[in-house]
This record gives sequence, C-alpha cells and structure tokens, in this order.
Amino acid sequence: MTRFEHVQVEAMDLHRFESVISSAQYSELLALIQRAAGRLRGRVIWNVNSTAKGGGVVELLRPLLGYSRGGGVDARWVVISGDSDFFVITKRLHNHLHGIDGDGGPLSADEHASYERTLAANAVELARLVRPSDVVILHDPQTAGLVGAVHATGATVIWRCHVGLDHDNVRAHEAWDFLAPYLRTVDACVFSRSAYMWEGLSPEKVQYAEADTACPEHRVGLLEAADQLELVLELGQSGALLDAGAHDLLVQLEAVGQELVQRRVE
Repeated sequence: MTRFEHVQVEAMDLHRFESVISSAQYSELLALIQRAAGRLRGRVIWNVNSTAKGGGVVELLRPLLGYSRGGGVDARWVVISGDSDFFVITKRLHNHLHGIDGDGGPLSADEHASYERTLAANAVELARLVRPSDVVILHDPQTAGLVGAVHATGATVIWRCHVGLDHDNVRAHEAWDFLAPYLRTVDACVFSRSAYMWEGLSPEKVQYAEADTACPEHRVGLLEAADQLELVLELGQSGALLDAGAHDLLVQLEAVGQELVQRRVE
C-alpha cells in the first residue's frame, strides 16, 4: 500500500501575465521559459512535503507547479506520510526554527530514531519514483531526513526551508543540530531569507528566495510566477541541472524575476 499521496496540479496559463508586464518583457519571458523548458526536458521536478491542505507551502506549490507545468516543465508533487509521533517531532522542529519553545519536548536520540524510522519507509517509495536525471525539492523539516536516500538515486536534491528567524537563539540551534546531519549530501539548500541561514552550512550550497511574505498580495499569480523563475535560477546555480552555457539564460531569468517581484509590491 502506497505511503505517498500524489497531488494533481493542472497547468496554469502563463499568458495571464501579458497584461501586467510590458510587451517586450512578456515576449522575453515566453522565450526564456521555452528555453528553460528545453533545458529541463526529460527531467521530472519532484516537490515533496508533508501535506496537501493548508499552510503557506501549499499555497506556494499549487501555482508554482501550475505555472511550471504551463511552461512545459514536468513538475510533480508528492506528500509523505507519518504517524502522530513523527508529526509531534516535526512540529517541535518547526517551532524551534522559529525560536520558540513549542511543547517544550526534547530533540534527543529517541526523537532521531522515530524521525528516521518514519522517513525510511517513505524513502523506499521515493527511490522507486526518482531517476538519476530528476530534481527533488524537499520542503521543510519533515523531509530533511530524505536527503540521503534521494542522493543515493543520483538525482539532484535540494532542501527548501520556508521557516526561520532573523536573530537565532538556543531553540533554533537545537533544531539546526538535529537536522544538519541529514543535509550532508544535499546539492543545495534554499532559504526564504539570508538571515535564516544556519551556521555550519557550506555557503556555496546555499541559495535565497527573498520573498516579501508581509505583502498581502503574496497569494496572487504574479508573485508565484516570480518565485517560479527564482527557483529555476536557484536550481541552475546548484550546478547539477544546467550546463555552463545556460549562464546568460539564468542571468536574464533573474532580471525578469526581479522585475516581477518589484511589480508585485507596487
């Protein structure tokens, strides 16, 4: 019996952006997306998280994957499963990454064992799906323990951390210490803000998706399109997806993404 939920996401029409950027930018955007889709042809971009309902990550993934699919990228979404103990531990990690006590429980060897036991079962199924040419984006603490299994398939593995705090504290360090061993073989880590980067991570493996999450329009498609372009850039810069000849494409994608980000907050 499968432990995964495969979330169906319909392709979204990129032409909706024709009315919010200049005609020249729109033409450039279509051309760039076509070229990027060509670079990614034959690869599946897997997004892995722990829920398909509720929360900011879900709000991000639906349009992110929708526009990716609308641009010709084979982007897919699977949801892992776990028991109540697993989600108590990952909620504790989530709270600690925000610097708060949460339930005040420990992150000891027992918690490591429970966390790893749950993810080991999910890893078996994930390994059956993933090919060496694929890219797997693991979201938040619930999935960090899958990095090693994905790396073993030969795929590119990226861990995307959506939570953090501007000024770290003891609780945040406890979460970092728990999760860091699972990230040793990751190809790249992506944080929402540069302030969220942990001590001890290799700077060359870290990318940032600086997002104005205070902006009330963050749910609209324009922001999600900018995030999608930024993510393509981050994947390319990880060094495992696109060859050196894609440098100019990535620079242009970044410029278009920044323009979209600017427009979303005006």
